[in-house]
Amino acid sequence: MDASPRHNTLSNAVRLANREIPVHEFRLLSSHAEFTAFDELVEETYRPLQFLEGQAKAQFLPTSATTRYGLYVDGVMWGICALNPVTLDDTPFHRYLPLSVRNGRRMIEVNNVILTRNRNAGPWLNVMLYRSVCEAIRLGFDLVVGITRFQTLKYFIDSGATPVYHPPLHLLGRDDVSDFIIYYDATDGESVDYLLRHIPRTIDACAIYAKIKTDFLKHRQHVRAA
Repeated sequence: MDASPRHNTLSNAVRLANREIPVHEFRLLSSHAEFTAFDELVEETYRPLQFLEGQAKAQFLPTSATTRYGLYVDGVMWGICALNPVTLDDTPFHRYLPLSVRNGRRMIEVNNVILTRNRNAGPWLNVMLYRSVCEAIRLGFDLVVGITRFQTLKYFIDSGATPVYHPPLHLLGRDDVSDFIIYYDATDGESVDYLLRHIPRTIDACAIYAKIKTDFLKHRQHVRAA
């Protein structure tokens, strides 16, 4: 007899939790200063793109149900993301996710996945997705869902998310902005396997980068002082 989805989720949670990632800190934001830093990064990222105009801004601005998270390296915020439980029954996720994927699952949306300027999207996006999935499982959710623009879709696929094939959505009301749904199924052992295969490479990349950064800054300071 197959294990229940919830059993699979909990089993996969243990497997994910046993993989530690050094170099960074991923933490729940709680102070006023942290909220301000989060909101400012959302504003400076989306305002120039006109994503915060009119009704569209509701997709990006945090609500009372939003939990905000920060990715820190050497005590400096390198990125943010947020988790929002999907509580409504009529959402793009319900309309486009296959019934076999969402049926009986508790869904939580990850959004505002933003890296600060000049950060390498590859390894750090992997870390953000990994930690978001771990946190979603800890909160009792089985399915992590999201909506991303076509221009960033590939980055999330490379980081382990599964795309949904559907006509381009224009959730911002703009024909020049196409949205696509992605998801991560915490009950799927193969998805967890992919993430676990990806994470060691990410760990190595982050650790090597941290060493390069430290040595480079020391060298540059030495050159300037000479």
